[in-house]
Amino acid sequence: MRSSSSFANIVLNHTLGALGGDTAIAIFGIIYKTTLFFGMPLFGLNQGMQPIVGYNFGAGQYDRVKQTVKLVIQYSLIYGALAVVFFESFAQQIFTLFTNEQALLEQGPRALRIVVMMMWLMGVTTMSMGIHQAMGQAKQAFILAIQRWVLLITPLILILPKISGLGLDGVWIAFPSADFIAAVVSVIILYRTFKRKRLLQ
Repeated sequence: MRSSSSFANIVLNHTLGALGGDTAIAIFGIIYKTTLFFGMPLFGLNQGMQPIVGYNFGAGQYDRVKQTVKLVIQYSLIYGALAVVFFESFAQQIFTLFTNEQALLEQGPRALRIVVMMMWLMGVTTMSMGIHQAMGQAKQAFILAIQRWVLLITPLILILPKISGLGLDGVWIAFPSADFIAAVVSVIILYRTFKRKRLLQ
């Protein structure tokens, strides 16, 4: 996951520089730091869930696996929704914590609100990846780990700015688009894994 985000950031910074210059790069720097805080509780929930799922899957306690999966996805969605409301409501205040530069304060909060718009779904992707890791499904876990940054965000930030003159907005829109698609794909992969492992009747 870290390698994939580093690769995507190279493409992203190049695109931001071309479309919005140093201001756009600085804005994303603040957004990136902010969204790291967004993801921390999700990664904690993911780490706590994995040994429970792994142990019960190995022991054949499939009802416990399903109950744990249901709970962590519910909790991640609730947390994600609350976090998005917070970041949407206090975007201006968040930017003032990092800078007093007028250009960043004028453009940054709007960009932050666009980027985090669909992040309430990020927990679905994170938990699905963790569930597959816990169940020993390395191929699926790998695909889920790289899909957001490499398979979705990177192509989207190259394509969307060119559509209907979106320009810099296309870069910001790439993030909620990727989060939505990633969540849908994660649910589909998780459903197929559960069907294949006969966890669903």
